[in-house]
Amino acid sequence: MPFPISYSNTLILNRKKYQTDPDAIVRNVLVCLQVAEASKVNSDGNRISFKGGVRFVNSFNILLPITSGRITVNVVGDEIHIQFLIKFTQFLTLAVTTIGVFFIPILLIKTELNLMKIVVIIFFCWLWICGTNYLVTVLRFPRFLKKCIRQ
Repeated sequence: MPFPISYSNTLILNRKKYQTDPDAIVRNVLVCLQVAEASKVNSDGNRISFKGGVRFVNSFNILLPITSGRITVNVVGDEIHIQFLIKFTQFLTLAVTTIGVFFIPILLIKTELNLMKIVVIIFFCWLWICGTNYLVTVLRFPRFLKKCIRQ
């Protein structure tokens, strides 16, 4: 799916550097998700699904902008393949609603701004709120998974 609805990727790790047992990797990722206060975590063999999203957690919580996700762990030869898909729908909806409720009325009250300037300001507000959180999460989540595996 296109930005910023979801993001998927595959981490390919050297089996010699990391744990070789896929079950141990799944257990470690489950523990990390619980520590990160995922609201629902399910495991079925080598697959994990979880829910994050907006809830009462620290603003630096890795799962805050992630609505839900799926992680699959496979061992292929000398490599560990960790496929993941994370979705941002709840955060996107909240950000668009926030911009619509708070920023647009303020901009419309200022009559000296023409429509084009209002559209540009709204776009940059959206890009700042959604784009930066999307980018930061896309960069942080693979590191989060690697940290979980190293435990």
